[in-house]
Amino acid sequence: LCFLFMVPSLVERNEQKIIEWLTPTMSSISTDDKLLMIGLFCMTNYNEPLNAIVSSTLDFPCRIDPGHFHHSRLLLIQRVFTNDLLVQRFATIQITSNLNSHITIKHIPAHFICYLLSKGLCNQHRVQMSSWVWSQILQCTTPIHPIMLTLINELVTTIVDSRYLWHLIP
Repeated sequence: LCFLFMVPSLVERNEQKIIEWLTPTMSSISTDDKLLMIGLFCMTNYNEPLNAIVSSTLDFPCRIDPGHFHHSRLLLIQRVFTNDLLVQRFATIQITSNLNSHITIKHIPAHFICYLLSKGLCNQHRVQMSSWVWSQILQCTTPIHPIMLTLINELVTTIVDSRYLWHLIP
């Protein structure tokens, strides 16, 4: 997939094959965390971390051209990385063991869960994230990572958010 991002003309000529290849992978319960992150970055059009993941995977610095990538991104978010599927899969993403402020990785799973909660996607798609957040809290060590305060705040806000008929359970 990372290679395809670098050669968007391949995607345009092989759309159906790519969808047929990715759909079972995304539907699998054991979807790779990196693939979920790529999906969320495509959905949010957040190119910098997408470039970082592609560069890291291909083991050389590369930059996705947003203009040429636009068609591929739309295809992926409409047919493969749908909101519903991403939210469902993120509920199973691994927590970060011994999470604390010494961890300097920019994109840990808690960042993605915060994003999903802040956008109301968990309520929209009726996906419980409380147990995931609780498990992550239990795996934290001191000093507390700053994302944890945001994560807890987003969870509480989502639980009491009156915009949704369905709410996360505390």
